[in-house]
Amino acid sequence: MKEHEVTRESSAIENRRQGYWQEQTEAAHRLQDQGIARVVSELVPYTRREFFRRANGVLGCMDEGCEGCGFRLAGSGMLIAPEDQPAFLDKCRKMGVQKITHHDGCGAAVVSKERTKSDKPAPQLAQEFSDGVAENLGAEKGHISAVEMSRPYEFHITRFAYYDGTSDGLNLKAADGKLPNGFVLTRQLYPNAKYAIAEAQLAFEIATGHHGFGHKITEEEPFVIVVVADPKNFEMSLDNLMSELEPLSLNRKIKIYGLEAPVE
Repeated sequence: MKEHEVTRESSAIENRRQGYWQEQTEAAHRLQDQGIARVVSELVPYTRREFFRRANGVLGCMDEGCEGCGFRLAGSGMLIAPEDQPAFLDKCRKMGVQKITHHDGCGAAVVSKERTKSDKPAPQLAQEFSDGVAENLGAEKGHISAVEMSRPYEFHITRFAYYDGTSDGLNLKAADGKLPNGFVLTRQLYPNAKYAIAEAQLAFEIATGHHGFGHKITEEEPFVIVVVADPKNFEMSLDNLMSELEPLSLNRKIKIYGLEAPVE
């Protein structure tokens, strides 16, 4: 490709990135001005119910491109250490996971390859892991291609993460942009808080890296974490989840909001 064509393509990508940044920033300012409770209360009743209901049994990556999956962890759980995989599988069974997916361009697979010093390509590692989990659980295998993802293949489009303590998952599409697409971490699937906190930090690093919004995220325009607590589960209560994330709250480029899922 000629130099002027590369420049034109880079400019087009940056223009698209700026559009996504504007959308996400409007949502971040809405939270800052109104508070999380008011933003959610202004959703129409049906939409509000649907936002807190995504129990479709599909496990996917925390990547914002995997928006259709009800349960989410980085790489569908592939960054959980081997010694903690049995606990992870037990939680998958208890949560009713019925399908495990991997997706094109998975950054967690790249991290896993670096950690394990594997000679295999990262996409192969992602598929082998998700297929292995599916076989262990007797679940369906799935793959999310680049064209099926809810973001451009070239870059990440969010400055939001959802630290989801519920057992039903979240349907971000139902929020109609008032709470935008973002990374999702299904807290109840992690063997312990250590992994969930580390992956929340990873989401921040992706968003502030060269594949994300980079230096656009500042103390004035921070990365946003929305904690969604389960009032019926003491371990997943708002106090406990907010306490877990206290180390991240010390980072002035991170703003954390807390919200309780409605009791039905």
